Amino acid sequence: MLRLPVSPPAAGRSSSAAERTSSVAALPTPALGREWLRTSAALTGRLGPVERQALVRRRAETLDELERRDPAGFARWLAEGPAPGSDPAAYVRGRSTQGDAAAGSDAA
Repeated sequence: MLRLPVSPPAAGRSSSAAERTSSVAALPTPALGREWLRTSAALTGRLGPVERQALVRRRAETLDELERRDPAGFARWLAEGPAPGSDPAAYVRGRSTQGDAAAGSDAA
């Protein structure tokens, strides 16, 4: 049985976008690339609809975080026509800003 790091939402329960993406926002950029590769491999396996949906949601959150960190680098990855097994983090410069006192400020 495939174990996912993100459990599917409970029926009738919704969470904010910040709650859903907090786990990927805390990851360093190289770990986001590994998460993309890990979930790519997981999609090739036999999955039920709920597991597949959770996996696809995790992939979307991962890509959103990579794009947020470096939109130009992320666009370069997309422009090259990402091949299976390509690591988008190799194109992205950035880091998690979670817990960073300077995040969201004009501090350099």
